[in-house]
Amino acid sequence: MDTVLDNILGPLSGKVYCNYFYVIMILALLTLLGAIFTLLMSIMDKGKNFTVLLFILLNNFLLYFNVRLVYSMCMNSM
Repeated sequence: MDTVLDNILGPLSGKVYCNYFYVIMILALLTLLGAIFTLLMSIMDKGKNFTVLLFILLNNFLLYFNVRLVYSMCMNSM
């Protein structure tokens, strides 16, 4: 039973699985850039949703940073 759980829940071997985090990191960076662009457009248009956009920007930054950190750990662990 332990070997079955080790196969299902155990770590994957090989750097090829780090590519998953690389792709997610690129997508997170694109959404972060989109959030920055939207925030700048809102500032220029004197939008009312400034605080909402700041929270979205913070969320996208944390997502990007988290995925970049995991990708770095994945690459350095092998």
